[in-house]
Amino acid sequence: MLYIIDWITCCCYMMLRKIHYTKTGAETSAVANTCVITGLWLIIITDLILWITYPSILQRIYSKSNVYSLSMITIAIGLIYFRYYYLRKDAILLMEKHFNEKGPRNVWILFFINFFVLIGSIVGCIIMGLYIKSQGIIFGGW
Repeated sequence: MLYIIDWITCCCYMMLRKIHYTKTGAETSAVANTCVITGLWLIIITDLILWITYPSILQRIYSKSNVYSLSMITIAIGLIYFRYYYLRKDAILLMEKHFNEKGPRNVWILFFINFFVLIGSIVGCIIMGLYIKSQGIIFGGW
């Protein structure tokens, strides 16, 4: 799973570097992009697990959906920032070196990878919400 997260971060970082972002700006933007994608994945996975195991808890959570979504995104931001800025400060630079050897170099390919992963995460979250709603979980109320 960390390899996928690193790959997404590196694709975004390389795309931003190709369009002449500064190194720091590209790194910060790539990490923020990864935080959003990871937060959406956390929402989808948590919804699925709770819907299978404890639908009543999922109903209680969705009665305060803004707090739930915000907390999942906050957890993702904390974990990703902790990984890239405290545990592995050189991770993005090492990924860039590895990516230059084996990965796509065209800025449009990198753009479409980032675009489809981000849009796919958003669509996945929407589909999961619609599925949960069709199963009787009511958003914003008991």
